[in-house]
Amino acid sequence: MSPGIGATMLKKQKIRKCAHYGICGGCSLRHLSYKKQLACKFKNLKLLFPVRLRPVIPAPEINFYRNRMDFACGASNRAIRLGLKQKGRFDKIINIKNCPIFTEKTGAILNYI
Repeated sequence: MSPGIGATMLKKQKIRKCAHYGICGGCSLRHLSYKKQLACKFKNLKLLFPVRLRPVIPAPEINFYRNRMDFACGASNRAIRLGLKQKGRFDKIINIKNCPIFTEKTGAILNYI
């Protein structure tokens, strides 16, 4: 187990691939195993907060876990766009109807809209 990662055994879950990875700004570590994602996040926390930190507690699920997303809405070519901002851009919206990190209910709502 990596330093700083809780002793809870990480389940062998497969990280779902995302069709928008690299374009969307929603996640940036999805290409790494979950164990490596946690280690990277813990390392970044240690750099930001030079105090003793408690171990990271792994999430019970590694897919469809995020219940808060910052969606962007705008218009282009007389059509309304709802999605996430393009990585590195504040003025571009990626039209996303599904995502392996937001909940399946969120996807259902986006597909309804």
